Amino acid sequence: MLLWETFTLFLAAATAVAASPQYRRDNTTSVWNTTVCSEDQLDISKEWTNMSSSEKTAYITAEKCLWDLPTTSGLTGATTRFEDLVALHQNMTPTIHAVESPGAILAIPSFIHEITQAPAANRMQLHWTHDASLTFHLLTCNYINSPILDADTGFGGNGSSVDLCVVDGPFANSTVHVGPSTSDTPEGYCLKRKVNEVFAAGAAQSVIDGCMNITDYANACIWCIGASPHTAGHGGIGGGVAGSMGDIYVSPNDPLFYLHHAYIDRLWWKWQSADIETRLYEIGGYTRYPSTGINTTLDYELDLLGLWDNKVVGDVMDPHNSFLCMDYDY
Repeated sequence: MLLWETFTLFLAAATAVAASPQYRRDNTTSVWNTTVCSEDQLDISKEWTNMSSSEKTAYITAEKCLWDLPTTSGLTGATTRFEDLVALHQNMTPTIHAVESPGAILAIPSFIHEITQAPAANRMQLHWTHDASLTFHLLTCNYINSPILDADTGFGGNGSSVDLCVVDGPFANSTVHVGPSTSDTPEGYCLKRKVNEVFAAGAAQSVIDGCMNITDYANACIWCIGASPHTAGHGGIGGGVAGSMGDIYVSPNDPLFYLHHAYIDRLWWKWQSADIETRLYEIGGYTRYPSTGINTTLDYELDLLGLWDNKVVGDVMDPHNSFLCMDYDY
């Protein structure tokens, strides 16, 4: 789904949006993947609060393994397997921000591909439910107490008031090297968070319901989901642009990035499912920001810079196909 950018950039990127032909999943003449997984093959993406304590521990343990494994990408700045993915995102920023959305959906399968190489891992795919955490926030004005930010059972809480560095939880005192922005920092700098209640409110259920009621791709997915709940997750944890999640180039430095984007992917799937025949392969927008005037098509190649096999947009439109082969638990 869309990676984050300001609302102005979403408007600029989506000025040339056109609906795609109404492809069906059984279109075997396509060059892209339309083979459907059987129901018993689907990996189920679980909402964090629906996971058992042992599942949460296994997930965090596996993710931390990526922080300990050496880089294999050759991408500048990366020192670990986890930073390979951060560097990939940094390099791809102009082609996955404020543009047509499926390029960013590869963040999740790429992450799962890496994490399943780690000990004690399985093909768990997780997403952060803004429904639960932000409903809690809106009722109590205490977003920081969302279960996902718990120091013992979640990903740790807010950054220090002195320098925004994360000081509790499993990723406390972590050092990152890719970024900030387009730079690299060989000596390292800290993982930063700055919870911001105002930004977080952009993912309120009322906002999401409004997005779901929009019938065309551009307005629903680029201008609404991309500009509101998506940006809310980054700004709500990153404090606008102060924290790691708020850095458009290297936001995957925060492990919460993957849960948030899996949730945004879920919103996109929910929107598609409301009119599957029309929306499953509906796309639009330019391939790059600033625009080169080239519109995205289902055959447009998504370049993963050698980190994993390249795909085309059509490969990542249907979560039930044999490449993604996944669904959600609610």
